[in-house]
Amino acid sequence: MKKTKLYKIFKCFTAWELNDLQQFVDSPFFNKREDVNILLKYLILKEKKINSIFDSEEAFELMYPNKKFDDTQFRLVCSYLFKLVESYLALSEVRNNEAFLKIQLAKAYRKRNIDNHFLKAFKDSERILEKKVYRNQDYGSQTFDAQTEYFNFLTNQRRSQPEVLQKVIDTLEIYILSVVVRQLCTIITEETVASIVYNKELADIVFNYIDTHPKYLEVPSIAVYYYYYQAVRFPDSGYFTKMFELIKNNQSKFPDNEIRVIYFLAGNYCVQRINAGAAKYRKAYWDLNTVGLEHGILLKNGVISRFFFKNMVVAALKMKDGEKAEKFVNDYKLSLEYRFRESTCNLCYGRIRYFQGNYDEAMVYLAQFISTDVLFTLDAKFTSIKMLYELGEIEVLDSQLKSMDTYLERKKTFFAQHWFLYYKQFVKLIYKLLKLSVLRKDVFQKLKDEILLIKVSEEREWFLKQLNEGGGKNTRQVSAYK
Repeated sequence: MKKTKLYKIFKCFTAWELNDLQQFVDSPFFNKREDVNILLKYLILKEKKINSIFDSEEAFELMYPNKKFDDTQFRLVCSYLFKLVESYLALSEVRNNEAFLKIQLAKAYRKRNIDNHFLKAFKDSERILEKKVYRNQDYGSQTFDAQTEYFNFLTNQRRSQPEVLQKVIDTLEIYILSVVVRQLCTIITEETVASIVYNKELADIVFNYIDTHPKYLEVPSIAVYYYYYQAVRFPDSGYFTKMFELIKNNQSKFPDNEIRVIYFLAGNYCVQRINAGAAKYRKAYWDLNTVGLEHGILLKNGVISRFFFKNMVVAALKMKDGEKAEKFVNDYKLSLEYRFRESTCNLCYGRIRYFQGNYDEAMVYLAQFISTDVLFTLDAKFTSIKMLYELGEIEVLDSQLKSMDTYLERKKTFFAQHWFLYYKQFVKLIYKLLKLSVLRKDVFQKLKDEILLIKVSEEREWFLKQLNEGGGKNTRQVSAYK
């Protein structure tokens, strides 16, 4: 039973949804089979009990008393119930969408030539849409659908209304542009992250059209993605600033799930520019996400992502502001999911103390850090390695390097290859730094060139600093890197 699609859906329902589903299946309009109703009640009962086990034969006995268990019949009833559950899910998505329902009602009246009823339903849809807070692509789609219904109504009446058709065209253009620019932003982001080139010949046409019709930049669902796409294409040309201002002034016009994506795109752009050496984006990243946190946009059900949490700490440290980083941890640590709170805070406090030069406390925090997340673990290991290198603790350092190398090999199938290569390179570079005193001048320059290729500015700066300091207590030889 646990492997069935029906069971997987049940595990996702809240208690309220289960009760709502029961009322839905109880209705003879949707379901006329008593065995399906009994099966649902059995499943709900089991779902509400802790550590209860779904028993197919027990359920079958309730549906068909004194009848021998028939697996084929049981699966058939499960199939009927599954289809009803899917219908419930689909209807749940639309029943609270007043504008959609009014538009569908208007369509039904139009097909039945009930003119007065149609006009009332159409006007109701316009009124509902006008009151909607969000001005995203869904709004554009429904506005287009409503105007199209009105145009079709007038066509059936054999009444020529050029201004109505123009309104249909205008709403269609807004909807299409909103959809296309958003998808193009998804594509260009994927190209940046995964180094994949997609065919996007439509992009030039769309953006040239917007450039020659600037009125569309007054539409937030078009403008925000337009500015992001152009910022990626033409870095440091002012497009990101315009995007940030638009986000701050129009975030209430997007639903929560979409505005989070927009914040992610903007934050991702800042990270890319920082790694490219544009340090001014460190503050932009911090300011952007601070606004998102203050408005609750980056908190999902009051919970902050541990990955985003750590990124904010790193952002503050990159701005050379340890106090700001520590204040952030203290202010938001209770918003972390409980099971990740201690490990995430230990890692972040460890990095903050390292930044502050308090290596003793940093080592204590990192020693207490325990996590199953590979990248968090690698971050903690590498921070410890950097401290050991700077302190000249060569024997312990050599042991930690071997441990990290082993960990990388053991976990390399659990995370992206570019991260594997990223940390393998760091291990290799640490070993090369340890041999610094015996390097010839040409080899020294080669090592410097290799360090300059590091994409993450924070790590690049650290390696360059160690290289330029030229060794001292850190330049004793250790075992050769394999």
